[in-house]
Amino acid sequence: ASVVVGVACGYAAAWYLDLDDSPGVLLAAIASGIFVFVQMPFGWLASRVAAQRVEILTNFAVMLDLLQIAVEGGMGLAAAWATVTDAIGRRGGALAAELRRVDVQVGLGASWPQALRDSSERTGVAEFGALGSLLGQAERFGTEVGRAIRVQCDAMRHEEVESIEERAHRASVKVVLPLVGLLLPATILVTCVPLLIMGIGALADVSPD
Repeated sequence: ASVVVGVACGYAAAWYLDLDDSPGVLLAAIASGIFVFVQMPFGWLASRVAAQRVEILTNFAVMLDLLQIAVEGGMGLAAAWATVTDAIGRRGGALAAELRRVDVQVGLGASWPQALRDSSERTGVAEFGALGSLLGQAERFGTEVGRAIRVQCDAMRHEEVESIEERAHRASVKVVLPLVGLLLPATILVTCVPLLIMGIGALADVSPD
């Protein structure tokens, strides 16, 4: 469909500009139309994937907190995961759907590390894979699952603080360009131009004698 629309739009543009008499220009217009309209679905899909990833990351820390509370409250990991899935699922969204997929995959016999690794590959959210690695280590070495989840919660909060600080440093550097490009010329205009006008007026009043 994108190719057909691109061909039609390219030909229509060449016809509207009276360039359809030249085969080379017509082919270039059609090729440009095809390129533009073929890229549009991929661009839309990439934007949706990025938006879904941001949505999952925004609610991921809350999900970990709820999972930690449920596990430390005495629930098993599977029961805690199902409880958190139900709680998150009331709000809907991409994270709730992904939690259900992991729950179904574990119910069908997959291990937690494998299910969470598959979830990380599906969504592009590396935190799922990190959680799976922590759960696998907790199971292998016999450590508490709640402690492993708490470790990832602390790591995510630390990374978030570092990310905020990094964005703040970048913003302070970006502010320099508008200051130099806009405020400095405006300041020169306000301060120097009146002095220049006054000087020109004073010189105009001076007679040759």
